[in-house]
Amino acid sequence: MHIQNVTRSLLAAVVLSFSLVAQAQQAQLASADKCRAFRIPDRLQPDWTISADWLKPDVLVVADSVGGKLLHYSPDGKFLGRDPEILRKAVEKAEFGKFHPSGFAVASTNTTWIQMFGGRFVRVDEYKSVQRTLDLRDLPAGHDRKIAGVYDWTLAGDYFVGFGNFQDVAETWSTGFFSVSLDDRLKAHVVKELPRYPPERVWYRLGFHYLTSIGDIGYGITVDEKSNRIELVRIPPRTGSIERLGVRLRPLQDPPSLEDYTTPEEYIQLMKEVEGSTMPIGLYGWQDDLYLVWRSYSRARAQEWFVTKIELFGDGNSRTSGVKILGTMKLPTTANHLMVVPGPKYWALIEKGPVEGFGLQEERILRYVPSPMIEAFNPNGTLCR
Repeated sequence: MHIQNVTRSLLAAVVLSFSLVAQAQQAQLASADKCRAFRIPDRLQPDWTISADWLKPDVLVVADSVGGKLLHYSPDGKFLGRDPEILRKAVEKAEFGKFHPSGFAVASTNTTWIQMFGGRFVRVDEYKSVQRTLDLRDLPAGHDRKIAGVYDWTLAGDYFVGFGNFQDVAETWSTGFFSVSLDDRLKAHVVKELPRYPPERVWYRLGFHYLTSIGDIGYGITVDEKSNRIELVRIPPRTGSIERLGVRLRPLQDPPSLEDYTTPEEYIQLMKEVEGSTMPIGLYGWQDDLYLVWRSYSRARAQEWFVTKIELFGDGNSRTSGVKILGTMKLPTTANHLMVVPGPKYWALIEKGPVEGFGLQEERILRYVPSPMIEAFNPNGTLCR
């Protein structure tokens, strides 16, 4: 009888142990499925950022273009430190001078591209050794033109796709879209040349992300000069043309008429106008779809943020090619400004305060939305309720 009681007690303990383990696992899974938000302490905030990417599924890297460093954060609210010394020394040794990053993009598991000021880039393997340096400034782009400046860029397979300035031998400059093959030829190609002061110029100088890619195809925005309507476009890096996608959405149909800036004071005023507008602030390629992030402002509701999912089908060269709007979801933020960083496990929402000066803006809150919530996409719903 005593032995039976002991056996029953042992069995009960084993069952309880398995039950506790199962509960812990379920709690862990439930926690991983929840949205998270963390306030960034002042001393750990970037001074100014317009670029970030996921180095690993649980490591977000934010490029601080004023502070000149790469800051690392985790989805559980921890600050993981800044760029390692071995990386800084490797870049400085590659004749790039002082390590001062302004852009960051992950090309593959072990390869990242870091943008320094201007049009200088460095490819880093294993986050410690420099494999290649690339200076887009003065790179020949055909027809006696060269690239003279870069406003926005994205990786598209074995290409850079960018928007910037061109200059010819007579020192006359224009603006437009370009691509650069990253093979040994390192050949630049003007995809679409625009007039000297096209309406697109101010949009790509806002510091938002309007260039993205899916596979080896780039995507971006153009602005119709007559109607001021914004068009989403496909940018094949190997051709000399761009293709309109024909997307019709409220933030694209009636955006504000933005005046370009030449002084820091004009930029501050421009960003105040942006805060009171309904307009797109980012285009992102994730998995096989496009995601347009946009802001909506009204006096009654103040600032609201949304993401619209756009399905692409076909290759753009056939009659069956096209797009389909799959719906719009509300984002869980009322921030003055927002930067979105899609990732394999989480989408990071970097909430920013108002622009108080040129290069002066608080990066207040890091918010993480589990990627399965984005993938499931509940049209007309609200994320993280």
